[in-house]
Amino acid sequence: MIVNLYQDNDGTPGFSAGDTFFASTITADNAGNPGYYLFENLPEGAYIVQIDESNFASGGALDGYASSSGTAPDPDTVSAQYNQDDNGDPVSGNGVVSLPVTLTLNSEPTDDGDADNNTNLTVDFGFYPLGSIGDYVWIDVNKNGIQDGSEPGFAGVVVRLYDADTNTSIKTELTDVNGAYLFDDLPPGNYFVEFIPRSGYGMIGPDAGDGTNDSDPNATTGRTSTITLARGEDNPNIDAGVMPIVSVGNYVWHDVNDSATQDDGSTSGLNGVVVNIYEDSNNDNTPDDWSTPLSTTVTMDDSNGNPGYYLFKSLPEGKYVIEIDPSNFASGGALYRYASSSGSAPDPDNNNNTDDNGQPVSGHGVASKAITLSSGGEPTNDGDSDNRSNLTVDFGFYQVLSLGDLIWNDKNNNGLQDAGEPGIDGVTVNLYLDANNNNQPDNWNNIISTTTTVNGVYFFDNLAPGNYIVQIPPSNYDNPGDPLYGYFNSTGQGATLNDTDLFQADVDSNTSNTDDNGRLHSTNRGVVSRAVTLTNAAEPTGDGDTAPVIDTNSNRTVDFGFYRPSSLGDRVWYDLDGDGIQDAGEAGIENVTVRLYNEAGTEIATETTDATGFYTFTRLLSGTYNVSFDLPAGFTFTRQNQGANDALDSDADPDTGGAAQTLLFAGEGDPTWDAGMYELVSLGNQVWYDTNNDGLFNGSEVGVENVTVLLWQDDGDGSFNPISDTLMLTQTTNASGRYNFTGLDRGNYFVQLPESNFTSGAVLEGYTNSTGNDPAPDPDDNVNNDDNGTRVTDQGVLSQMITLAPQTEPINDGDTNNDTNLTVDFGFYNLRLGNQVWNDTNNDGLFNGSEVGIANVEVLLYRDSNNNGIPDGAAILSTTTSITGTYLFTGLDSDTYIVEIVPPAEYVSSTGTPGQTSGPYEPAADPDNNTDNDDNGSDNSGTIRSEPITLIAGSEPDNNDATGISTNLTV
Repeated sequence: MIVNLYQDNDGTPGFSAGDTFFASTITADNAGNPGYYLFENLPEGAYIVQIDESNFASGGALDGYASSSGTAPDPDTVSAQYNQDDNGDPVSGNGVVSLPVTLTLNSEPTDDGDADNNTNLTVDFGFYPLGSIGDYVWIDVNKNGIQDGSEPGFAGVVVRLYDADTNTSIKTELTDVNGAYLFDDLPPGNYFVEFIPRSGYGMIGPDAGDGTNDSDPNATTGRTSTITLARGEDNPNIDAGVMPIVSVGNYVWHDVNDSATQDDGSTSGLNGVVVNIYEDSNNDNTPDDWSTPLSTTVTMDDSNGNPGYYLFKSLPEGKYVIEIDPSNFASGGALYRYASSSGSAPDPDNNNNTDDNGQPVSGHGVASKAITLSSGGEPTNDGDSDNRSNLTVDFGFYQVLSLGDLIWNDKNNNGLQDAGEPGIDGVTVNLYLDANNNNQPDNWNNIISTTTTVNGVYFFDNLAPGNYIVQIPPSNYDNPGDPLYGYFNSTGQGATLNDTDLFQADVDSNTSNTDDNGRLHSTNRGVVSRAVTLTNAAEPTGDGDTAPVIDTNSNRTVDFGFYRPSSLGDRVWYDLDGDGIQDAGEAGIENVTVRLYNEAGTEIATETTDATGFYTFTRLLSGTYNVSFDLPAGFTFTRQNQGANDALDSDADPDTGGAAQTLLFAGEGDPTWDAGMYELVSLGNQVWYDTNNDGLFNGSEVGVENVTVLLWQDDGDGSFNPISDTLMLTQTTNASGRYNFTGLDRGNYFVQLPESNFTSGAVLEGYTNSTGNDPAPDPDDNVNNDDNGTRVTDQGVLSQMITLAPQTEPINDGDTNNDTNLTVDFGFYNLRLGNQVWNDTNNDGLFNGSEVGIANVEVLLYRDSNNNGIPDGAAILSTTTSITGTYLFTGLDSDTYIVEIVPPAEYVSSTGTPGQTSGPYEPAADPDNNTDNDDNGSDNSGTIRSEPITLIAGSEPDNNDATGISTNLTV
């Protein structure tokens, strides 16, 4: 290296312009050891030794070296006369120089490597190697913090080197065309590097890789962490990745009318709102990590002094969600008692600069949907012309409104909250929107529901400006146990029951806090208010609001009065014994319609009895009412007003089913209006031809059509008396001989086949009622198909008294109905005897040849019940022969008879032997031989008589089941 020697001419301690160059040399080996220099043959004087500046130039012997640290000692001082210290100090532009050293003959040190006291070998210079820091700035296309593949270097980036111990900038470089930079000739120490990217670019975060190919500076500050550089160390690994950056903002404002549009003026912005930004890498409109926002800011004035603005800068291109932090909405927060503007927030990528982009997110305040930011792709009409900035993500908030207030017991039904009228707790209250303000909900899906507490108060909070309808739904009063069960909404001015437009104050025009605002909805939606319009800062004051509710933003005047109305009931029962009194064990009757009438007699409501027979008309106003009961088919009313207990009697008029009018007071319940009923009964059954007179309907016997049947109700004496008993019904038997009296009240009855059935030409002329079960059985024995009739003089045929009662009648009488009795039957037969009186011209006792009958012969019939051949008494019937000599007795009983004639003059009884007074027919043959056309008469002192003949119904020569006739035409 080049070493220069200067004479110190001016005596100053440092190297100066007055010092004179004296000599120059180059360091060389000394005994094989390099680095030594020597200036000889010097006159006494002061000298300065210089390490020439050229040594430090590129390629110089000391290129990349620096003078040893510390303050160089004075080479003239005793302490400095040491041959192993550094005597050099750097002098800018002049290399490294020593302090002046004074040479004096015979006075120089002898311990400096030789013993010559005229030589000074102590002026030494120490140098150490310098270090460097570099190296690369690149565009990190994929933003991964790693130098990948073809990602290019980035020229023109300002790079500063700082002394980390003093935070002082040491050097500044610009990256070259390839993105490289280098800080060299650095002494050991602590450094950091700062990167300042060109406009529109930002830093990638540090330490994504292995330290040699990753980005090192902090993404926000652009500075690296401290770099400790050792002596002579080169650190070529301080790199920086950059990327295009974007920014996003803009406005949080008070949306007074909840229009979600910025139409509220430039001073409506809201300062102090905490705003967060999150990355949404998968574009699902949800931050990748809600717990860690990328950045947080607060809204403040813009450059024009207008409030409500925020801005997130230096963002990498990508997808982001912006959040209004939930802390804003807590007490003391900038948005306390504010809510996000209504409606569905539009996509912020639409770059609309006047809309609301916020939507509530549970647990996360209000957030935008994901916005895609790209350098060069952002709008330039959003308040700036920077296409890397999007100033369109805005958030509108309205001050929340509230609505209440009271559900109360309007005891006097005057529609006003009077002293002593308490609130009603536990009432469900629903709130609906009415966007078109037509006093009808937009739909019947309520937006919120609450329940009254603390003396009937309800409160809907956090509402947006708009039109609302308050509803008290039917679920409050439908069933027992419901909080309003048994109540009716206040009518206020006396509207009548079922009025669908009951008294109701208009909520907007009437700000009274003590009136009733409810009406009964016409479609059974319960009780509703008219529409109430809530407007910011325009609601009534002094209506009971307390902090934090803002009085002018709350309407506490929407009240609903209910009163407990009167009721009326109570039971329809099965009066089994018909005594008109509800006895133990008598069941209620289900599904009976009960009708309610007002004082004017207008039907106003109906109810149906339940499974136990009870009914109740509830929600009645005070007034006069009465009820009527619809009779079920097959029933009749029991006796009215029996007994002393009005709660147990029947109040229904048996003829009309109506009860008397009664006056109900407000809140009165009258459960005494009852109706007893029981089923009607019926009675039948058949009139038949009992051909064999056995008193039983059997075989091929048939019914008798067109027989008149009368039903009489007994007068109570148990005996039939057509004068005092009541004729109830008249029927005529059908083709099968059947009759059926239906719709009968319980009681005692007689069935009569009147005498008219037996007169000449009548259907039963010549017929006799069956005697096979004589006397006729009691019809109450419920035996079917037997004869129950008895012939009564001048009254036809009559049954005994039969007692009918519901649910007691037989079920084996042709049906299974225990309210019908089909066992009262009547059998009839017609037993006939005849036949011929003739002129037996040849007296052979036989009717033959040209013999003819004798007309107008009197014929008598006697009863000979003991069959002794002697009539029991006078003739029971008489007749005369026809023009052909025939005769016929009809309507006979089964018995033994004698037939007698009074012969015309000059006629005697045939003997069977011509010319003789006796013969085979005198006495005559037994008529029971049933031989026809023979003589059965014997002379009887002026009359001619037959022997006894026994007639048995159904056993005579000619028997006809179709007509019930048994005929013997052999006498």
